[in-house]
Amino acid sequence: MNLKLAFTPALLCIFFFATAQQNLQPGFVVTASGDTLRGFIDYKEWHRNPSTVSFSATEAAPAKTYSNKEIIYFEVDGKETYYLYRVRISMDTRVLSYLPEKKDTTNRMEAVFLRLVYAGRDIRLFSFNDESKLRWYVMETGKDKPEELLNSVYRNGSVVFNEREFRVQLKRMASTYAPNDAELGRIIDRSNYGKKSILNICERISGPAEAGSTRGKNAPLRFFGGIGLSHNVVSFSGASRYTGSGASNLSPLIGGGLDIHIVPDVGRLYIRNTVTFTTTKAEFASGGYSLELKQLNFALHTQLHYNFYNTPQFKWFGGAGAGLNISTYPENTQVGEFGTVTEDFLKTEKVWINMTIQSGVAVKNFEISLGYFPKSDITQYLGFGVKSSSWQLRLNYLFNKRTGK
Repeated sequence: MNLKLAFTPALLCIFFFATAQQNLQPGFVVTASGDTLRGFIDYKEWHRNPSTVSFSATEAAPAKTYSNKEIIYFEVDGKETYYLYRVRISMDTRVLSYLPEKKDTTNRMEAVFLRLVYAGRDIRLFSFNDESKLRWYVMETGKDKPEELLNSVYRNGSVVFNEREFRVQLKRMASTYAPNDAELGRIIDRSNYGKKSILNICERISGPAEAGSTRGKNAPLRFFGGIGLSHNVVSFSGASRYTGSGASNLSPLIGGGLDIHIVPDVGRLYIRNTVTFTTTKAEFASGGYSLELKQLNFALHTQLHYNFYNTPQFKWFGGAGAGLNISTYPENTQVGEFGTVTEDFLKTEKVWINMTIQSGVAVKNFEISLGYFPKSDITQYLGFGVKSSSWQLRLNYLFNKRTGK
């Protein structure tokens, strides 16, 4: 069976649902004329700042798409807020292979939706992400538009330079709004362009976030652990006396892992990383020969998952991926027709790769799923092969409770 052909449709289905399904959330838009329209926004997993938003007056009403020429503000209640500003956007890239040979100072003026990250007493922090890079913008009290925090990166031969102009910009704001914070200058000198670092400095400069301005209650990471049953099958193919026969057994499994949600407050698309321990015992007999094989397997799998149905209390999900298996074989013995015993009969692979597809449901913090692991080679003979496959039924407990969709 061609694994690529088997799993490509599954992955395509996940991406289709990820892009096609609606996720209506309460919210509102403000039109260019100043009218406020309350209803429902199709809350997508926006990896880049959106240039349009789909809005419905009611959940049953047809959706209308608004662009940045028609609205100046929109908000998904309790989750995300976007303001329309005409700002200067730096054009340099962060892709290492495309870094310029000298500092790129080119920019463009454009009206874009900026995502509100923090609103304090004296400043507001926004983010803007497009196909080039992530940018941070800060707007000071009394000013009419935000200013980009610059972070120029370029190279000279094999040497990469990073000017970190944002440190100078933040120091100026610190001296204006927090002149008595002696430690703040040293914190800025050690800062990087990551969200945690920039947000921490903004809070030092301008105090705690204003009531109601904090967005995003769900953490991107979710841990889980559980138990289950694994139905394991070992089979032979090619020129072997055991070809045509297969052996199966049912064994307990234990596992756990970590989910990484792409957009935590949407919670539909996420990357699941799983570690699992299982055992397999197989016995074969043919023409007076017998073979006993026992496998202890430690597996690490990464899958792309999507919640097709997604509410805080109930979710139906599916996903596909691949993983690395690390195996030992404490039993690998053939007994011949005259009683000849051959230890370590098969030259088995200690490290091997397999694919997986999985689907299940989650009710509150409990999740039950069924996974299929197609046949994968655990030997590397030229004339014949030994393959392993399994079905796994899992019961997991999700440790991080999600507060919304």
